[in-house]
Amino acid sequence: MEIALAQRDMCNAYIGGAAGILASSLVWAGAAFSARYLSADQVIIGFFIGGMFIHPAAIVLCKLLGRSGQHRADNPLRYLPLETTVWLIAALPIAYAASRVNVIWFFPAMMATIGARYLIFRTLFGLRTYWLLGASLIVAAIVCVHWRVGFSHAVLLGAAIEMSFAFAMFILLKDKVNATQ
Repeated sequence: MEIALAQRDMCNAYIGGAAGILASSLVWAGAAFSARYLSADQVIIGFFIGGMFIHPAAIVLCKLLGRSGQHRADNPLRYLPLETTVWLIAALPIAYAASRVNVIWFFPAMMATIGARYLIFRTLFGLRTYWLLGASLIVAAIVCVHWRVGFSHAVLLGAAIEMSFAFAMFILLKDKVNATQ
C-alpha cells in the first residue's frame, strides 16, 4: 500500500483525526472547568484519567458519525498512533515532575508534548493542519512559561486551541473525506 492510500484510509476511518482532537479538547475543557473548583493535584489526576478515555471516545464518535473507527489491517501507518502514544505516556512523569517544582508548568509541559505528537499526525493523516495545531500548542506552551500564565488559564488556553482545531477539522474535512470505505 502506498503512503497516499494509507493516509486516505486513516482519514476515512478516523475522520482525519478530528474526532480524537474533539475528545482531547473535551478532556482539556473538563480540566479547565475543574481547575476553578478543585486543587491542582486533583485536576492533574483528572486530566490523566480523562486522557485514558480520549481514544475510546474518539472511536465511539467516529462510529456515531458513520465511520469505522478502524483502519485496514495492512495499513503501513497502523503502528504510528501507538508509537506516538508511548512517547506521550513517557512524557507524563516529566510533566508531573515539573508540576512538583512549579504547578504552573504542568499544562505547558503537556501542551508541548501533545503539540509535538500532533506534528507527527501530518504523516499519519496527510493533513498539513496538524503542523499548525502542533505548532500552536508548542508556541502556547512557551508563551505560558515565559509569561508565567496561571494554572487555570494555561489549561483553558490548551482547551481553546484544541476545540478550535477540532471544529476547523470537521469543517475542512466535511467534503474531503468519504463517509464510506
